[in-house]
Amino acid sequence: MKNIIKLCLVTICCCSSLENINAQTWNLSGNALTSPDIHFLGTTDNKALKLKTNNTTRIVVSPTGKVGIANQTPVWRLDVKSGSINTDSLYRINGISVLSATSAGIQIGTTADKVGIGTSTPSDALQVVGAIAATGGRSTDWNTAFSWGNHAVQGYLKGTGLTTGTIPLWNGTSLANSSIVENATFIGIGVSSPSAKLHVSSLSAEGARFNTSGNFTWNSIFENGVYRGYFGSFSGIAEDVDFGTGSSNPSGSLHLTIQGNPKLTIKPTGDVAIGTTIPANGFRLSVAGKVICEELKVQLLSTWPDYVFDEKYPLKSIEEVDAFIGANGHLPGLPSAADMVATGGVELGNMQIKMLEKIEELTLYVIRLNKQLTDLKIENAALKSVK
Repeated sequence: MKNIIKLCLVTICCCSSLENINAQTWNLSGNALTSPDIHFLGTTDNKALKLKTNNTTRIVVSPTGKVGIANQTPVWRLDVKSGSINTDSLYRINGISVLSATSAGIQIGTTADKVGIGTSTPSDALQVVGAIAATGGRSTDWNTAFSWGNHAVQGYLKGTGLTTGTIPLWNGTSLANSSIVENATFIGIGVSSPSAKLHVSSLSAEGARFNTSGNFTWNSIFENGVYRGYFGSFSGIAEDVDFGTGSSNPSGSLHLTIQGNPKLTIKPTGDVAIGTTIPANGFRLSVAGKVICEELKVQLLSTWPDYVFDEKYPLKSIEEVDAFIGANGHLPGLPSAADMVATGGVELGNMQIKMLEKIEELTLYVIRLNKQLTDLKIENAALKSVK
Protein backbone atom coordinates (compact mmCIF):
# COMPACT_ATOMS: atom_id res chain seq x y z
CA MET A 1 0.00 0.00 0.00
CA LYS A 2 2.79 2.34 0.87
CA ASN A 3 4.49 1.64 -2.44
CA ILE A 4 1.32 2.39 -4.35
CA ILE A 5 0.99 5.76 -2.57
CA LYS A 6 4.62 6.63 -3.35
CA LEU A 7 4.15 5.74 -6.99
CA CYS A 8 1.09 7.93 -7.21
CA LEU A 9 2.92 10.87 -5.64
CA VAL A 10 5.86 10.48 -8.01
CA THR A 11 3.52 10.26 -10.94
CA ILE A 12 1.65 13.37 -9.87
CA CYS A 13 4.89 15.35 -9.41
CA CYS A 14 6.31 14.25 -12.75
CA CYS A 15 3.14 15.08 -14.55
CA SER A 16 3.02 18.47 -12.92
CA SER A 17 6.65 19.23 -13.85
CA LEU A 18 6.15 17.99 -17.40
CA GLU A 19 3.06 20.18 -17.75
CA ASN A 20 5.03 23.24 -16.59
CA ILE A 21 7.84 22.49 -18.98
CA ASN A 22 5.50 21.95 -21.90
CA ALA A 23 3.74 25.21 -21.05
CA GLN A 24 6.93 27.24 -21.77
CA THR A 25 7.39 28.09 -25.45
CA TRP A 26 10.99 29.35 -25.11
CA ASN A 27 13.84 27.34 -23.51
CA LEU A 28 17.15 28.61 -22.21
CA SER A 29 18.99 26.22 -24.50
CA GLY A 30 17.13 27.37 -27.58
CA ASN A 31 13.94 26.43 -29.42
CA ALA A 32 13.08 24.77 -32.69
CA LEU A 33 10.01 24.58 -34.89
CA THR A 34 8.87 28.08 -33.82
CA SER A 35 6.53 30.30 -35.80
CA PRO A 36 7.08 34.10 -35.48
CA ASP A 37 3.35 34.62 -35.85
CA ILE A 38 2.62 32.34 -32.91
CA HIS A 39 5.70 32.18 -30.72
CA PHE A 40 7.08 35.45 -29.27
CA LEU A 41 8.31 37.11 -26.10
CA GLY A 42 5.98 39.86 -25.02
CA THR A 43 2.53 40.74 -23.81
CA THR A 44 -0.89 40.33 -25.30
CA ASP A 45 -2.55 42.94 -23.13
CA ASN A 46 -1.91 46.64 -22.47
CA LYS A 47 1.18 45.99 -20.40
CA ALA A 48 4.87 46.84 -20.80
CA LEU A 49 7.59 44.26 -21.40
CA LYS A 50 10.56 44.51 -19.02
CA LEU A 51 14.02 42.91 -19.16
CA LYS A 52 16.02 42.65 -15.95
CA THR A 53 19.57 41.93 -14.78
CA ASN A 54 20.57 41.59 -11.15
CA ASN A 55 16.85 41.85 -10.41
CA THR A 56 16.83 45.42 -11.79
CA THR A 57 14.83 46.53 -14.84
CA ARG A 58 17.23 47.50 -17.63
CA ILE A 59 15.06 47.68 -20.76
CA VAL A 60 11.37 48.58 -21.01
CA VAL A 61 9.14 48.31 -24.07
CA SER A 62 5.99 50.35 -23.49
CA PRO A 63 2.56 49.19 -24.71
CA THR A 64 2.85 51.78 -27.51
CA GLY A 65 6.23 50.43 -28.68
CA LYS A 66 8.57 53.03 -27.13
CA VAL A 67 11.86 51.57 -25.89
CA GLY A 68 13.54 52.84 -22.76
CA ILE A 69 17.07 51.98 -21.70
CA ALA A 70 17.59 52.68 -17.98
CA ASN A 71 14.32 54.56 -18.32
CA GLN A 72 11.05 52.84 -17.32
CA THR A 73 8.85 55.57 -18.78
CA PRO A 74 10.20 56.19 -22.31
CA VAL A 75 8.85 59.20 -24.17
CA TRP A 76 10.57 58.65 -27.52
CA ARG A 77 10.92 55.66 -29.81
CA LEU A 78 14.34 55.15 -28.22
CA ASP A 79 14.82 56.88 -24.90
CA VAL A 80 18.25 56.42 -23.26
CA LYS A 81 18.80 57.86 -19.81
CA SER A 82 22.28 59.01 -18.69
CA GLY A 83 24.15 57.08 -21.35
CA SER A 84 25.33 57.06 -24.97
CA ILE A 85 24.71 55.06 -28.10
CA ASN A 86 27.51 53.32 -30.04
CA THR A 87 26.36 52.61 -33.59
CA ASP A 88 29.65 51.00 -34.61
CA SER A 89 30.69 53.97 -36.84
CA LEU A 90 27.50 53.87 -38.90
CA TYR A 91 24.00 55.14 -38.24
CA ARG A 92 21.16 54.74 -40.69
CA ILE A 93 17.62 56.05 -40.92
CA ASN A 94 15.27 54.20 -43.26
CA GLY A 95 18.31 52.43 -44.69
CA ILE A 96 20.12 55.68 -45.52
CA SER A 97 23.52 56.43 -43.97
CA VAL A 98 23.17 59.77 -42.21
CA LEU A 99 26.11 59.55 -39.80
CA SER A 100 29.41 57.72 -40.22
CA ALA A 101 32.68 57.89 -38.35
CA THR A 102 35.86 57.49 -40.41
CA SER A 103 39.55 58.09 -39.91
CA ALA A 104 39.04 61.53 -41.43
CA GLY A 105 36.37 62.48 -38.89
CA ILE A 106 32.60 62.49 -38.76
CA GLN A 107 30.53 62.83 -41.92
CA ILE A 108 26.86 63.85 -41.95
CA GLY A 109 24.84 63.56 -45.10
CA THR A 110 21.48 62.85 -46.66
CA THR A 111 20.46 61.77 -50.12
CA ALA A 112 20.67 65.42 -51.21
CA ASP A 113 23.89 66.05 -49.25
CA LYS A 114 22.13 68.72 -47.21
CA VAL A 115 21.83 69.00 -43.45
CA GLY A 116 19.30 71.19 -41.69
CA ILE A 117 19.20 72.35 -38.07
CA GLY A 118 15.92 73.97 -37.14
CA THR A 119 14.51 73.19 -40.60
CA SER A 120 13.35 69.97 -42.26
CA THR A 121 13.97 71.31 -45.77
CA PRO A 122 17.57 72.63 -45.91
CA SER A 123 18.52 74.40 -49.14
CA ASP A 124 22.31 74.35 -48.62
CA ALA A 125 24.95 71.87 -47.56
CA LEU A 126 24.45 73.15 -44.01
CA GLN A 127 21.54 75.41 -43.13
CA VAL A 128 21.03 76.62 -39.57
CA VAL A 129 17.85 78.48 -38.68
CA GLY A 130 18.82 80.60 -35.69
CA ALA A 131 22.09 81.67 -34.09
CA ILE A 132 25.09 79.44 -33.57
CA ALA A 133 26.38 79.82 -30.00
CA ALA A 134 29.93 79.16 -28.82
CA THR A 135 31.99 80.10 -25.79
CA GLY A 136 32.57 83.83 -25.95
CA GLY A 137 29.90 84.81 -28.45
CA ARG A 138 27.23 84.01 -31.01
CA SER A 139 27.17 83.89 -34.78
CA THR A 140 24.99 87.02 -34.71
CA ASP A 141 28.16 88.88 -33.69
CA TRP A 142 29.54 88.32 -37.17
CA ASN A 143 27.64 91.30 -38.51
CA THR A 144 29.95 93.66 -36.58
CA ALA A 145 33.30 91.90 -36.94
CA PHE A 146 34.93 88.93 -38.62
CA SER A 147 35.01 87.07 -35.35
CA TRP A 148 32.94 84.66 -33.38
CA GLY A 149 32.64 86.25 -29.98
CA ASN A 150 36.20 86.42 -28.63
CA HIS A 151 37.52 83.85 -31.05
CA ALA A 152 38.96 84.61 -34.47
CA VAL A 153 37.47 82.73 -37.41
CA GLN A 154 39.95 80.01 -38.34
CA GLY A 155 39.73 79.53 -42.08
CA TYR A 156 38.40 81.57 -44.97
CA LEU A 157 35.38 82.22 -47.12
CA LYS A 158 35.86 80.61 -50.49
CA GLY A 159 34.21 81.78 -53.68
CA THR A 160 34.82 81.50 -57.40
CA GLY A 161 36.54 84.35 -59.22
CA LEU A 162 37.21 86.52 -56.15
CA THR A 163 39.98 89.15 -56.29
CA THR A 164 42.78 88.83 -53.76
CA GLY A 165 42.44 91.32 -50.91
CA THR A 166 38.79 92.11 -51.68
CA ILE A 167 36.37 91.52 -48.84
CA PRO A 168 33.67 89.27 -50.37
CA LEU A 169 29.96 89.95 -50.21
CA TRP A 170 26.97 87.63 -50.47
CA ASN A 171 24.95 88.63 -53.53
CA GLY A 172 22.06 86.34 -52.64
CA THR A 173 23.41 83.41 -54.64
CA SER A 174 27.14 83.20 -54.04
CA LEU A 175 30.17 85.12 -52.80
CA ALA A 176 31.23 87.98 -55.09
CA ASN A 177 33.74 90.83 -55.14
CA SER A 178 32.76 93.91 -53.14
CA SER A 179 34.09 97.47 -53.40
CA ILE A 180 35.98 97.08 -50.09
CA VAL A 181 39.69 96.21 -50.28
CA GLU A 182 41.98 95.36 -47.34
CA ASN A 183 45.73 94.86 -47.61
CA ALA A 184 46.53 94.30 -43.89
CA THR A 185 47.49 97.97 -43.52
CA PHE A 186 44.95 100.09 -45.38
CA ILE A 187 41.24 99.71 -46.18
CA GLY A 188 39.88 101.05 -49.43
CA ILE A 189 36.31 101.66 -50.50
CA GLY A 190 35.94 102.08 -54.22
CA VAL A 191 39.72 101.98 -54.74
CA SER A 192 41.86 98.92 -55.50
CA SER A 193 45.10 100.25 -53.96
CA PRO A 194 44.31 102.22 -50.79
CA SER A 195 47.06 104.59 -49.61
CA ALA A 196 45.64 105.53 -46.19
CA LYS A 197 44.13 103.74 -43.21
CA LEU A 198 40.75 104.52 -44.77
CA HIS A 199 40.77 105.48 -48.45
CA VAL A 200 37.39 106.31 -50.03
CA SER A 201 36.97 106.95 -53.75
CA SER A 202 33.57 107.83 -55.17
CA LEU A 203 32.31 108.76 -58.61
CA SER A 204 29.14 110.28 -57.19
CA ALA A 205 28.73 113.84 -55.93
CA GLU A 206 28.49 112.67 -52.33
CA GLY A 207 31.71 110.94 -51.34
CA ALA A 208 30.86 109.94 -47.77
CA ARG A 209 28.10 110.36 -45.21
CA PHE A 210 28.27 110.39 -41.42
CA ASN A 211 24.95 109.83 -39.72
CA THR A 212 24.28 109.51 -36.01
CA SER A 213 21.09 109.67 -33.98
CA GLY A 214 19.91 111.97 -31.24
CA ASN A 215 19.73 115.74 -30.68
CA PHE A 216 23.47 115.96 -30.00
CA THR A 217 25.66 114.03 -32.42
CA TRP A 218 29.34 114.31 -33.23
CA ASN A 219 32.36 112.58 -34.73
CA SER A 220 35.50 112.82 -32.60
CA ILE A 221 39.03 113.69 -33.74
CA PHE A 222 41.99 112.17 -31.85
CA GLU A 223 45.75 112.64 -32.21
CA ASN A 224 48.04 109.92 -30.82
CA GLY A 225 45.14 108.72 -28.73
CA VAL A 226 44.47 112.20 -27.29
CA TYR A 227 41.11 113.86 -27.90
CA ARG A 228 41.43 117.13 -29.86
CA GLY A 229 38.03 118.07 -31.26
CA TYR A 230 34.98 117.01 -33.24
CA PHE A 231 32.65 117.83 -36.07
CA GLY A 232 28.92 117.35 -35.92
CA SER A 233 25.97 118.97 -34.17
CA PHE A 234 26.49 119.41 -30.44
CA SER A 235 26.23 123.07 -29.44
CA GLY A 236 23.13 125.19 -29.89
CA ILE A 237 20.04 123.75 -31.57
CA ALA A 238 19.87 120.50 -33.51
CA GLU A 239 20.13 122.32 -36.87
CA ASP A 240 23.51 123.89 -35.98
CA VAL A 241 26.76 122.41 -37.31
CA ASP A 242 29.96 122.44 -35.23
CA PHE A 243 33.62 122.04 -36.12
CA GLY A 244 36.23 122.74 -33.49
CA THR A 245 37.80 121.72 -30.20
CA GLY A 246 36.07 119.93 -27.34
CA SER A 247 35.63 120.89 -23.71
CA SER A 248 38.50 118.61 -22.65
CA ASN A 249 40.92 120.53 -24.90
CA PRO A 250 41.08 123.97 -23.18
CA SER A 251 44.31 125.16 -24.85
CA GLY A 252 43.75 124.26 -28.50
CA SER A 253 42.97 126.83 -31.21
CA LEU A 254 40.96 126.33 -34.38
CA HIS A 255 42.72 127.13 -37.69
CA LEU A 256 41.45 127.50 -41.23
CA THR A 257 44.47 127.02 -43.45
CA ILE A 258 45.56 127.59 -47.04
CA GLN A 259 48.41 125.37 -48.25
CA GLY A 260 49.07 124.34 -44.68
CA ASN A 261 49.32 127.93 -43.41
CA PRO A 262 46.72 129.28 -40.96
CA LYS A 263 44.71 132.11 -42.47
CA LEU A 264 42.03 132.40 -39.82
CA THR A 265 42.58 131.47 -36.18
CA ILE A 266 40.11 131.28 -33.32
CA LYS A 267 41.84 131.22 -29.97
CA PRO A 268 40.49 129.37 -26.88
CA THR A 269 39.37 132.77 -25.55
CA GLY A 270 37.21 133.28 -28.65
CA ASP A 271 39.47 136.02 -30.09
CA VAL A 272 39.75 135.89 -33.89
CA ALA A 273 42.88 136.60 -35.92
CA ILE A 274 43.13 136.95 -39.80
CA GLY A 275 46.63 136.88 -41.36
CA THR A 276 48.16 136.19 -38.12
CA THR A 277 47.71 133.44 -35.55
CA ILE A 278 48.20 135.76 -32.56
CA PRO A 279 45.38 138.24 -31.90
CA ALA A 280 46.33 141.60 -30.38
CA ASN A 281 45.95 141.55 -26.63
CA GLY A 282 42.58 142.82 -25.50
CA PHE A 283 40.95 142.76 -28.95
CA ARG A 284 38.26 140.34 -30.10
CA LEU A 285 39.28 140.67 -33.79
CA SER A 286 42.78 141.27 -35.15
CA VAL A 287 43.38 141.70 -38.87
CA ALA A 288 46.89 141.91 -40.34
CA GLY A 289 46.01 143.96 -43.40
CA LYS A 290 43.35 146.25 -44.79
CA VAL A 291 39.65 145.83 -44.16
CA ILE A 292 36.96 146.90 -46.63
CA CYS A 293 33.23 146.68 -46.24
CA GLU A 294 30.06 148.34 -47.48
CA GLU A 295 28.89 149.19 -43.99
CA LEU A 296 30.42 149.14 -40.54
CA LYS A 297 28.46 149.54 -37.34
CA VAL A 298 30.12 150.23 -34.01
CA GLN A 299 27.85 149.82 -31.03
CA LEU A 300 29.19 151.90 -28.18
CA LEU A 301 28.79 151.32 -24.50
CA SER A 302 29.81 154.91 -23.57
CA THR A 303 27.64 158.07 -23.74
CA TRP A 304 26.96 159.68 -27.10
CA PRO A 305 28.35 163.28 -27.04
CA ASP A 306 25.03 165.15 -27.01
CA TYR A 307 26.19 166.44 -23.64
CA VAL A 308 28.05 169.18 -25.57
CA PHE A 309 24.76 170.98 -26.15
CA ASP A 310 23.96 171.08 -22.45
CA GLU A 311 24.06 174.65 -21.05
CA LYS A 312 26.35 173.46 -18.27
CA TYR A 313 28.92 172.00 -20.70
CA PRO A 314 32.30 173.79 -20.11
CA LEU A 315 32.91 174.91 -23.68
CA LYS A 316 36.33 176.49 -23.98
CA SER A 317 36.61 179.91 -25.50
CA ILE A 318 38.29 180.36 -28.87
CA GLU A 319 41.18 182.00 -27.10
CA GLU A 320 41.60 178.98 -24.78
CA VAL A 321 41.57 176.61 -27.73
CA ASP A 322 44.10 178.74 -29.56
CA ALA A 323 46.36 178.75 -26.52
CA PHE A 324 46.07 174.95 -26.07
CA ILE A 325 46.94 174.32 -29.72
CA GLY A 326 49.89 176.63 -29.48
CA ALA A 327 51.17 174.82 -26.39
CA ASN A 328 50.43 171.16 -27.37
CA GLY A 329 50.14 171.04 -31.14
CA HIS A 330 46.75 169.27 -31.22
CA LEU A 331 43.12 169.84 -30.30
CA PRO A 332 42.14 169.49 -26.65
CA GLY A 333 40.56 166.10 -25.85
CA LEU A 334 42.15 164.36 -28.84
CA PRO A 335 45.29 162.14 -28.83
CA SER A 336 48.50 163.56 -30.23
CA ALA A 337 50.58 161.94 -32.94
CA ALA A 338 52.95 160.67 -30.25
CA ASP A 339 50.01 159.10 -28.42
CA MET A 340 48.95 157.32 -31.60
CA VAL A 341 52.42 155.82 -32.04
CA ALA A 342 52.65 154.82 -28.39
CA THR A 343 49.25 153.07 -28.31
CA GLY A 344 49.71 151.46 -31.73
CA GLY A 345 46.51 152.80 -33.26
CA VAL A 346 43.16 154.32 -32.53
CA GLU A 347 39.95 152.90 -31.16
CA LEU A 348 37.37 153.60 -33.82
CA GLY A 349 34.37 153.88 -31.50
CA ASN A 350 36.03 156.24 -29.02
CA MET A 351 37.56 158.28 -31.81
CA GLN A 352 34.13 158.68 -33.39
CA ILE A 353 32.84 159.99 -30.08
CA LYS A 354 35.73 162.44 -29.79
CA MET A 355 35.37 163.58 -33.40
CA LEU A 356 31.62 164.13 -32.94
CA GLU A 357 32.36 165.99 -29.71
CA LYS A 358 34.66 168.40 -31.60
CA ILE A 359 32.14 168.78 -34.42
CA GLU A 360 29.44 169.71 -31.93
CA GLU A 361 31.84 172.16 -30.20
CA LEU A 362 32.69 173.61 -33.60
CA THR A 363 28.98 173.97 -34.32
CA LEU A 364 28.56 175.98 -31.10
CA TYR A 365 31.50 178.20 -32.10
CA VAL A 366 29.92 178.81 -35.53
CA ILE A 367 26.55 179.65 -33.92
CA ARG A 368 28.26 182.16 -31.60
CA LEU A 369 30.17 183.71 -34.49
CA ASN A 370 26.98 183.89 -36.54
CA LYS A 371 25.23 185.72 -33.70
CA GLN A 372 28.15 188.11 -33.41
CA LEU A 373 28.08 188.66 -37.17
CA THR A 374 24.33 189.31 -37.11
CA ASP A 375 24.76 191.84 -34.28
CA LEU A 376 27.51 193.61 -36.25
CA LYS A 377 25.29 193.82 -39.33
CA ILE A 378 22.50 195.39 -37.25
CA GLU A 379 24.90 197.92 -35.71
CA ASN A 380 26.36 198.73 -39.11
CA ALA A 381 22.91 199.29 -40.62
CA ALA A 382 21.99 201.59 -37.72
CA LEU A 383 25.14 203.64 -38.19
CA LYS A 384 24.45 203.99 -41.91
CA SER A 385 20.89 205.23 -41.24
CA VAL A 386 22.17 207.97 -38.89
CA LYS A 387 24.36 209.41 -41.61
